[in-house]
Amino acid sequence: MINIQYNQNPQEIKLREKSKRPPFKWAGGKDRMFKRYHLAGFFPEAEIETFVDCFAGSSCVSRWVRKNYPEAQIIINDKCLELIDMFRFMQAPTWSYFKRELEVHFLKYANLSVADRKKYYYEQRDIYALQPGLLSPVQQAATLYYLLITGFNGIWQTSQNFNYRYATSAGLQTMNPNGSGFDMNRIKEFSDFISTVALTSDDFEDTGVYASPSTWFYADPPYRCSFSRYNSAGEFTDVDQTRLTEFLNTCADKGAFCTL
Repeated sequence: MINIQYNQNPQEIKLREKSKRPPFKWAGGKDRMFKRYHLAGFFPEAEIETFVDCFAGSSCVSRWVRKNYPEAQIIINDKCLELIDMFRFMQAPTWSYFKRELEVHFLKYANLSVADRKKYYYEQRDIYALQPGLLSPVQQAATLYYLLITGFNGIWQTSQNFNYRYATSAGLQTMNPNGSGFDMNRIKEFSDFISTVALTSDDFEDTGVYASPSTWFYADPPYRCSFSRYNSAGEFTDVDQTRLTEFLNTCADKGAFCTL
């Protein structure tokens, strides 16, 4: 049994390593917050056995954990099934199929003008959201990835008109097709990471099965106030915020280390 403690004295905090940034854009991602989190004593002093990312999003924080606790079991959970399904196809068993489909989009992007890239984006978005049956599951995953890196500022917007699937507007479409956003080696590194984790798309309370004195729960829930719906899992209400607080208190009572 592990008694997890954290250190609030920045002068005594063990040096932690920052992992690479996620290869796709994600509004609200914590990549730039690493130093602030680290100095605030975010990382437990002891080794942990299980890390549960209750609202994983781009999985930025989970990558920090993999870098600094390489033996930990990592549970990536997000109620957005579209996102989790994309991650599943990025894992090792289906990586080659995902890569092949993604390369089709990348080649198309490289050979189009900016105006035509925007047209292509909306064509693909509308097929993905309104006619997903025209695409195989792996094509849906690759198309979503393409939309995420070429969409507007990494924001996830959806609406009833798009079957509550990804519906964000196009970005500027001026990214360099030879730049980091299209770097397949960088994407493969993310695939290697995502292949080491367990993926779930459940309500956060369902992750309570992992609660123990050697478990670390991290919760970064959807923003309380926003003018748009940023995820395809529905709204996260004040009732849910209260439910989350009670859930983390219950996990802490079981000895788990919990951070918000």
